[in-house]
Amino acid sequence: MVINQEKKSSKVLKTKQLTVDLFNLNEKYNLGNKITIMLKNTLHVLTIVNITLSRNHWIVYLK
Repeated sequence: MVINQEKKSSKVLKTKQLTVDLFNLNEKYNLGNKITIMLKNTLHVLTIVNITLSRNHWIVYLK
């Protein structure tokens, strides 16, 4: 999975977490999967380490 939107990419890199809608969580968010984030022509690869259910969305924690 690649995130390429500048505003969203910088937020994910700062917080090390990703918010996913309640019904959009699927197998690409499995633990141990890699997420590639492109910000200013630099690729950052983060690994999914935890997933938590909030009130109306999932929080995917990255490392």
